Amino acid sequence: MSGFWQDGSVLEALANWMHRGNNTRELSIIRSSWRSLDDLLEAYQPMPSFDDMAWYGMAYARIYELLRNQLGKDADKFGGTASDIFKWIEKHGWDTAKNSSGWCGGGFWWDSNKDFKATITNVQMIYLGAKLHNLLPDKDPSYLQVANRTWNWVEARGIIDPATTLLANAVSLKTCNCSDSSTPWTCLLYTSPSPRDS
Repeated sequence: MSGFWQDGSVLEALANWMHRGNNTRELSIIRSSWRSLDDLLEAYQPMPSFDDMAWYGMAYARIYELLRNQLGKDADKFGGTASDIFKWIEKHGWDTAKNSSGWCGGGFWWDSNKDFKATITNVQMIYLGAKLHNLLPDKDPSYLQVANRTWNWVEARGIIDPATTLLANAVSLKTCNCSDSSTPWTCLLYTSPSPRDS
């Protein structure tokens, strides 16, 4: 669905802008943007890509983090849905195949076709898991466990170029690493500390 993931990332940018500018003019936009996990899944049928859903999870977590005082009791809806999204992606997106060569022994699929393991989905889940663990009052250890498991998988697959800290765009399902592409370092993102350093 065109525009779905962009809506999620724009919400996070709007929350950041409101926080930075110390204003609440757009609070009604933020408040009306909340959707439950079921609403988001219905809006993006038949099955959203896992990275698209993660954009919403990250946006809702950021809204909860920055604007919970301004949102009052509505803030918990954003935090709760961020958690719901994270758990949904973990349940449906993590590769549970036991063989270490056929599907690369774990990692998050990009979408329900399960034919591509994009770096972005895995990085989003590291970020979102660490953020939710540190942000939500229950300090649920499963968030950090998923983030660490994903971080370990990313490291083991050679997704991060040790010389430049650039990230490969994806993992080859043939070799389970990033070395079979003539230009593997296409995703110009930099890494953050491991979630275990949080």
